[in-house]
Amino acid sequence: MKKNLFIGFVLLMTFSISAQKIKVKKGNVMIDGASVAKIISQRGANLYTFSDLNDNVFFTVSEEKKTASNIPLPKNMLVLTGTNGNIREISTKGIKWSVTFNMNYYISQLIINSGLDLLTSQGFNQDKISDFFKISKRDVSDAMDERIAEAKTNMAKEDELAESVNLIVDKNGNIFAKGKRIGKVSVTEDKSQILTTYLYNIVELNNISVASTRVGMSSSLQFHDINTYDRKKFTFFAEEGRNLTIDKDNIAKRIVRKLYYENYKLGDMLLAKSRNIYGDKGYVIDKNGNKIEGFITLEFMPKYVVYDRSKDFDFNPDKYGQSVLVTVGDSLNDPNAKELKYFASDGVRIVVEDVQFFGVPGKTTILKSAYKVAEKAVEKAVENAKSFNMSGINVVTAALLGLNTPYFYKIMYEKDGNLVLDEHKFETVNVKLKGKKTVKLYYTNTINAKKKQETIKEEFDGYVNCPALIYSDYNTETVDGLIKLVDDYVEKCER
Repeated sequence: MKKNLFIGFVLLMTFSISAQKIKVKKGNVMIDGASVAKIISQRGANLYTFSDLNDNVFFTVSEEKKTASNIPLPKNMLVLTGTNGNIREISTKGIKWSVTFNMNYYISQLIINSGLDLLTSQGFNQDKISDFFKISKRDVSDAMDERIAEAKTNMAKEDELAESVNLIVDKNGNIFAKGKRIGKVSVTEDKSQILTTYLYNIVELNNISVASTRVGMSSSLQFHDINTYDRKKFTFFAEEGRNLTIDKDNIAKRIVRKLYYENYKLGDMLLAKSRNIYGDKGYVIDKNGNKIEGFITLEFMPKYVVYDRSKDFDFNPDKYGQSVLVTVGDSLNDPNAKELKYFASDGVRIVVEDVQFFGVPGKTTILKSAYKVAEKAVEKAVENAKSFNMSGINVVTAALLGLNTPYFYKIMYEKDGNLVLDEHKFETVNVKLKGKKTVKLYYTNTINAKKKQETIKEEFDGYVNCPALIYSDYNTETVDGLIKLVDDYVEKCER
């Protein structure tokens, strides 16, 4: 099946590229049936010479898998040398080509489709060639060297933190910090692909997957991506490759150290995932602007999901994520302490250390007919919580038809009273411009159908109401995109 898919992909690629009508016959490079250049490959060497039809040489090309400093590249590059001896590099990433075993044809496609316009249907562009080879510059190698230098700087910081807490991986893959076990790393060989890969999986103490990395057979001197349970991605550089003994495996070591440095401290992460807060010191700013200090209790999911799954859950849709309890006193056990309750519907703000939540008002109408559906969905929600998949919780909420209920959103960014908010309930991001309501500026509707461009533009313009901002400049479905929107709104629309 996979081979058929691969063949289909190759045929599709060949068909789409063949429309460019590039051919190479006996060293003659043709575009649209007309000969425009010659290409000569040196026997036994990775070197191709491009000349005009009168054998005047313009440049040579080689395809390289490593930089000038011998570092493997994620994508091959072309090294071009001009007649004046100057060298230039370009990445092959994004250059279109059709599958072929004829290297002259392959290299010709890369040069013609590179976007450099050195060789076109009109032949060699001497002005472009002269300008291109005016200087010698190794753009690809230099960029990779800079990236590695930055990675090594980060690695030094990760190592310093790891050594300060004695962060280690033992021979069984157990991860320890400060002498306590905090998780485990495992490696699984995957032969289902064309090339064998190895999947590294990191779990916390509840055996819940926190992050994973997939590497190939050759994994040294390469960058690798770590994908986390909360859909973040981190990149690390491995100077050494895999090792069959996990405690000596450099890939495992670098993954664990990168995660720990990025504040994925493992241990019992159920509480962290739930965002539930139990008795932490903080304060609430009520609807009148008053600051009430005390011990904060805020639940986004049932406590038993976090601590004890053996107990039955009495489902109460009005409780989770919609109200906060503040215990005002010397301690949680202070007999004279007062317990005050505040609601998201009043637009209050919660502050606990460096984390803030903002209460977003909404409609509280919930149809009783949805309760039975919700109760069945609870079991699925609990099971999904084991793998940090919140879709079950989403099912509960959707089943309640409380699609616009009051809820505490986490503040991801704030500037001059404008907020970027994360909605834990549906795992979405929202924006609240000063003096306006909280909205999701999404490209799909509530049933996940794609909106028309004019609809997206109309919703954006109607909400932002600022001609200086153009909807197509912002990815409003990401935190970074909304941060950019808020920054530009403050700069261009509030002055």
